[in-house]
Amino acid sequence: MPTTIRPGDVLANRYLLIDLLSETGDGRFWRAHDRVLGRHVSVHVMPSGTPRAEVLLDAARGCARLTDRRFLRVLDAEVKNGVTYVVTEWGTGTSLQLMLQHAPLAPRRAAWLVGEVAGAMATAHAAGVCHGRLVPENIIVDLSGTVRIVGAQVDAALKGLPTADERGDVHELVSLLYAGLTGRWPGRSPSEMPAAPLENGSVLRPRQVRAGIPRVLDELCDDVLNADAPPRAPYDLTTARGIADYLREYVGDPASMAAAEAERGSTATSGLPTLPPELLDPLPPVLPHDARPAAAPAVAPVAAMAVEGATTTPPAEDPLDGGTAVRPVLPAQPAAAAPDATAGAPAPSAPSAPSGEDPDAAPAPARARAASTGDVPTQAGVPIFDEEADEVSWLAKRAEPPPPPPDFEPPPERPLFAPETPEEIEARRRRAATEAAATSPTASASAAGGDGEYWPWATGHTTGAVIPHPVREPGARRDEKPGRTWLQLAGFLGALVALLIVVALAYQILGSSDDDTGSGGAASSDSPSSPLPSSAPTPIEGVTATPFDPPPDGNGEENDDAVPNALDGDPSTSWTTLTYRQQLGPSGLKSGVGLQLDLGTAQNLRQVRLDLGGSPTSVEIFVTADPVASVADLQAAGSAEITGEEGTVDLAEGTTGQYVTVWLTSLPSVSGGFRGEIAEVQVLG
Repeated sequence: MPTTIRPGDVLANRYLLIDLLSETGDGRFWRAHDRVLGRHVSVHVMPSGTPRAEVLLDAARGCARLTDRRFLRVLDAEVKNGVTYVVTEWGTGTSLQLMLQHAPLAPRRAAWLVGEVAGAMATAHAAGVCHGRLVPENIIVDLSGTVRIVGAQVDAALKGLPTADERGDVHELVSLLYAGLTGRWPGRSPSEMPAAPLENGSVLRPRQVRAGIPRVLDELCDDVLNADAPPRAPYDLTTARGIADYLREYVGDPASMAAAEAERGSTATSGLPTLPPELLDPLPPVLPHDARPAAAPAVAPVAAMAVEGATTTPPAEDPLDGGTAVRPVLPAQPAAAAPDATAGAPAPSAPSAPSGEDPDAAPAPARARAASTGDVPTQAGVPIFDEEADEVSWLAKRAEPPPPPPDFEPPPERPLFAPETPEEIEARRRRAATEAAATSPTASASAAGGDGEYWPWATGHTTGAVIPHPVREPGARRDEKPGRTWLQLAGFLGALVALLIVVALAYQILGSSDDDTGSGGAASSDSPSSPLPSSAPTPIEGVTATPFDPPPDGNGEENDDAVPNALDGDPSTSWTTLTYRQQLGPSGLKSGVGLQLDLGTAQNLRQVRLDLGGSPTSVEIFVTADPVASVADLQAAGSAEITGEEGTVDLAEGTTGQYVTVWLTSLPSVSGGFRGEIAEVQVLG
């Protein structure tokens, strides 16, 4: 194939290649745009010199014979300029692969979708056409809820797969059903989905991979994928028509399923990117991709803005078929700046305004440039709008730098103490005179101002060695010592905490003595001297059983034919669960599985005895008056983990009921997974 084919090339002067979707060897699968009819198409491209080129054309001729609307039609096929290409209809919708990215489909939805594919393949086989690559990527559901099949014969020829036959298509039809039920791909053709698990070279049955799959679909997958399909009258499972009829009987009315798909809508491929108008009509002239674009000449600003910053180059013939190759439009190169008239002189930051003009306004050349080219930023980059003249100018740079800010002035100093008012000074002088009079007449005269000076902290003592206590007014309360209140509060809290500790210790001591007394009483009651129960538990006769595998985790079936073995009195026969690859429980495949026993009438129950196969097994017993569909909201009457092959589950005192549910919540480990086994079960009352 010419190495020059890439996005933007045009085949036959009509099909514009947009996205390369896949590539296998020399074959390439493109999303393209039909410029004549204005729609998206799929294009399969291959060099005409390869042996597979003729196979691709034969596949296109065979696919063109199909008239079923569920197949995407072949629109064009041609060999030109060393390239073989096939143009098919573009499918818009959600592929089965995208549907299975998050979770498998519901069984009825998966059966309906594969049934539609099988019906379409039955008409194709009748016309002598096989698909060859029925993978989830080639099955889509469009916005109207119709199943569409991509690349009948063409996709297999493009990828170089062996010649398809009807038997291979039938195998991949059932593989599609397996993938829809489990999210795993067991088919022979390569797919991007994860492969199905194998055991001894055989594909695991769908019910071993995912719980809740109907038995009819599980048997169909196992019969076709792991062995030759046996005859299931009146269906021939070796043909696409037999598969379609088999699934139609399970689905019922397919019209409701198509309507439900239409309501869901399609989000994966429903929207396609809109092409720019210059890529469709008319096309801009461009260079071929093996030629170097010439440097764009310098242009004047007005001319550059006229084309919005883009230049075009002369058209060139496409090396494939003489068409025009589309390339991105190149941005225009900016015009070279004119040199200054004075060599070596720095360019002025802003030209000075001529005399007679406003010095604050922008120069006339700048205004003319702004008016012709739009917003052209200058050094300052701030526009000035003139509402009267309807013009835009730009703020010029300052000719002189702005003056520096003023020097920092420190704040004025503030005194350490606020000045006192005259009233406060007078009150302090009177208080000092009163205190001095109480101690010494000489000091009193000095404090009263005999020497003409005043010292506010004077105490009447001439030496200043002793400072007496301040004089209190009659009836005034003595000031408390600092911190005394907090110490009293702390002492009170400490006493309260100590009291609470003492009460707690006393409660613990008394409670432990009560427990000892109670345990002693219990021990005495269990001593040999205590009286024995009035009678031993006796087995209840006439018990019947049914398997208990409730939804949503189960489907109501669990080896139904072997259930009577658990009540026949023969330990050599038993009822077993299915073999699960994961343990049961909240984090397992399902929460549990078991049997539901019918006693015939409501009776007082005391024990349930079990003979098991394998260990350990966790068991819960539920007793109800009526049959139950789930144990999610029930209270267990008893439970136990049985580590041997025999065990007894004691029921709560006063347990009464007609139906006993034996619920296995943990199964023993066996080869290949986990499986429970009950040889005998007895209910004692």
